[in-house]
Amino acid sequence: MAAVAALPMPQRQSRGEDDAGVRPSAKVETALAVRPCQQPLVLTGPVGMRRERRPSLPPIRQALPLELNSIRATCRSGLAGMVPSGAVHVVTTLVGFVPFTLGYTFGMLETAISGTRMNESACFKAGSLSLLYAMGIFPTVLYDQGDGELGSSPAGETEQSALLRSTPLLVSNHISYLDALILPLMLEWPKFMSMAVVKSWPLFGSIAQELDYIWVDRGSKNSRAAALDAIDAHVGAWRHGDRPLLLFPEGTTTNGRSMVDFKKGAFFTGAPVRPVLVKYTGAWDPACVDFLEPGDPEVDGEVGANDVGAMQQSLRYTDSDWFAQFVGHLLHSCTLLVCKPYIPCDAEKANPDLYAANVRAFMLNKLHMLNLVCDHSSSSDSQVLMKNLQRVMRVKSQLHEWSSRAHLRKRLQEREKRVSRRRSASSAQFQGSSGSSIVN
Repeated sequence: MAAVAALPMPQRQSRGEDDAGVRPSAKVETALAVRPCQQPLVLTGPVGMRRERRPSLPPIRQALPLELNSIRATCRSGLAGMVPSGAVHVVTTLVGFVPFTLGYTFGMLETAISGTRMNESACFKAGSLSLLYAMGIFPTVLYDQGDGELGSSPAGETEQSALLRSTPLLVSNHISYLDALILPLMLEWPKFMSMAVVKSWPLFGSIAQELDYIWVDRGSKNSRAAALDAIDAHVGAWRHGDRPLLLFPEGTTTNGRSMVDFKKGAFFTGAPVRPVLVKYTGAWDPACVDFLEPGDPEVDGEVGANDVGAMQQSLRYTDSDWFAQFVGHLLHSCTLLVCKPYIPCDAEKANPDLYAANVRAFMLNKLHMLNLVCDHSSSSDSQVLMKNLQRVMRVKSQLHEWSSRAHLRKRLQEREKRVSRRRSASSAQFQGSSGSSIVN
């Protein structure tokens, strides 16, 4: 499994207050669907549980609410159960490296001869997909066509590239290390913002440079300003048909059930964005979180308020636990939902906070529908998932339309009542004045 550790995936970012924008006293927000230029409607829930720390354990990276920073524990079979699946992983990964190496070699030759970029090489993409499948990762991509209609990936690469390169920025929720492997391959190699240290990695550093990664030195005090300058430069130089830049506006990883507040780095330019949602559907949830959820209360017993800190420490979830679970599970499936471009209005262009909040609310609505379909679907077939998600989106659209009609009907009725009262008052006043004239 050396391939997993060597691939240019972003490490779990430091979950400080500046990165995630969520303090321990922050409330969990569940935003409903909003139209552009509308303030998002939010429902507030309970705050996250207090997190204690033991000296023997590494510090927790971000005071995220526990409901976003934990996953359900899966069966652990120990070292004896991990060895067979680990051996299979090693063999299949080594086998996958053969077409990957060949694809990279032919891609370099094609680049040297024709002057094209590595991302345009069909050989390199085929080799990369072979390695992805050899590692047991099988993604499904669905495209939101609007009005409750869904479709699969376009048949031709030219059509797919034209569709994905219609906005300068792609924004996605961030769940796992695997995001950095799946999203670039499935989204036709967008540009990626990565740590500068990856540039010095053997093989994968050169691949990242060939793919025009944008490098940011996170150890520098000016890393945030450098990242904003890089985004601004990309948007300014981007033309229709160029590769977009893929960003994770949450700035951290969650378990995928909801999303934390977006940082405004992806939205301060006022450029259109195309939202992308990721949902992992395998037996194991590869989310990079800090805790495992407690087991069945009937088995483990109820946990008292004074035992919260001890319970959390006993259920800490580290990177070594994540790697053990990855090795212990052979198949890792996921579904990607590529949404229609989000075009900001003038108010959103002038207010990056409003723009970020509205895009988050829009993506939350899609994410909740995606979670609803994937969590309650007994089939992993892409066509079945697409039909179920399409049905949910149509129902959601109809309910929104009906609520809008009911609201309009209510306003018309109130207007008719006001007009009727005015007419009655005018008629009574006219009759009174007419009666007084006759008496005189």
